[in-house]
Amino acid sequence: MRSVGRFLTGAAALFLACSAAFGQSSEDKSHASDYADKKASLFLIEGGKPVGVSFNKADGEDLVFSYDRGGEFTVQKNADSFKFRIKRDEAYTRGRTAYNKGDWGDAVANFRPAVYPLLPLTVLPEGVSDIQPLVAMFLDSLVKDNSANEALEVAKLISKESLSDELFVAILDVADMLCLSGRNDDAFAVLRDLNVDVANYDRVSRFFETLSHLRKRGGEKECLTWYTKLSNAEGNPLKKLATLWMIYCDLVQGNRMSAEVYLSQIEGIAPTAEEFSLLKLVKGDFALGEANLLFPKIAEAGDDEKAKSAAKEAYDKKLSEAIDNFAEGIVYGRMNSEWMPELLFKAGSSYKAQGNLTASNEIFTQITILYPDDFLAAKAKSQIVKIEKKDEKKS
Repeated sequence: MRSVGRFLTGAAALFLACSAAFGQSSEDKSHASDYADKKASLFLIEGGKPVGVSFNKADGEDLVFSYDRGGEFTVQKNADSFKFRIKRDEAYTRGRTAYNKGDWGDAVANFRPAVYPLLPLTVLPEGVSDIQPLVAMFLDSLVKDNSANEALEVAKLISKESLSDELFVAILDVADMLCLSGRNDDAFAVLRDLNVDVANYDRVSRFFETLSHLRKRGGEKECLTWYTKLSNAEGNPLKKLATLWMIYCDLVQGNRMSAEVYLSQIEGIAPTAEEFSLLKLVKGDFALGEANLLFPKIAEAGDDEKAKSAAKEAYDKKLSEAIDNFAEGIVYGRMNSEWMPELLFKAGSSYKAQGNLTASNEIFTQITILYPDDFLAAKAKSQIVKIEKKDEKKS
């Protein structure tokens, strides 16, 4: 993927989302209405020479332009026989200079008059125009300027049919910022109608990062829709990963029957594969869910010691099955897998439920040491308990 390093990922997006607490610009709003009457002014390359044109309107699958010299012409949205170039005025030059210096507020202010009129033309594919790279820089500047509201509105106005790599990543950066600021609904609005292009490994992998942020922050229901699409997409290099997360989200939503069907169809994941530890997380979750369903039956048995013993035995068996799966996932897993903190936390919680406080304390402590920035670190720390040592009997 080209130029991905220029845009935010992971921890960088989190840092910027958190830094928003120091204040956002009073200009953090959509400015679409300010430029509603302004026409996008471009050059059409004809015979190797630039010819001034203006964009008039979209008419179905056609884009209607006017020559500065007079007369109209029409371009189909998916046409690749035309070449358009942005008219680079002084504001554009100032914006590029500010962007290169990291002056995000100045970059936004200078790019804004050019970008808004061009947003309907983001439908033009990469190579036909240089519009998408400019819009990507504008979004990147908005994210780094903590202008979440304007970034949201701009991202929603972008055509997502044929995105360049840069603009695809910039849109995901906006979704990350919104998610990490507690705005899941807005983040999913940004992703609506997004063409992930499953044949592109870098794009799918980057998209999984955004889904991970959303899933960890309560967006399992909406993520389930995306994981299902990705699981059913032919040619997806991360198809098994998508299927496992789909099953995971099914379990969280209480769709145990659906999860069980899909889980039974999973095959061919070797212990050496990274997905193996995720498979064990999902299988452990399934067993843990069954254990939780069995637990109330112990109390329901009342004074019937035989029934109580049977219920306890069934519960312990399923809890042990969950622990075995979690433990196997940890043994074969990779410490840098994004689900490893959760796998450890589930294992620790299961050991605690089993009464093995020494094991649970060790695992919760590992999470706080190995993943101090993960959202589960604080939760793991709160689960550590003091173990009272029994006084040794005097001889």
